[in-house]
Amino acid sequence: MVGEVLSTAFPVWVALGCFFGLVRPNSFNWVQPQMIIFGITITMLGMGMTLTFDDLRGALVMPKELLAGTASNIVTYLARGNVALSVLMTAASTLAAVVMTLLPLHLTYCFLSC
Repeated sequence: MVGEVLSTAFPVWVALGCFFGLVRPNSFNWVQPQMIIFGITITMLGMGMTLTFDDLRGALVMPKELLAGTASNIVTYLARGNVALSVLMTAASTLAAVVMTLLPLHLTYCFLSC
């Protein structure tokens, strides 16, 4: 019950956090970069734990357009959208980003060294 109320009011918590950060930015000086990484990791783990193999199979069979990223996964979950597809596409775009970032560098190196 409490978790449902907290998750339903998620946009309110985000808005309050943003407002408080704008009004009193020094209040967030205690947040270290490692804490942000840990928070994102816990968020993604929590989103992934809500999935079943049937969810993943359904996402692969019936893909649609979607946003990708940690925040969009949360919003997809709150909107009762296709979380499996959102998580799969986030993972795929993250892996593709590694290749697509290094590929132009490699091609540039090959072009300039030949």
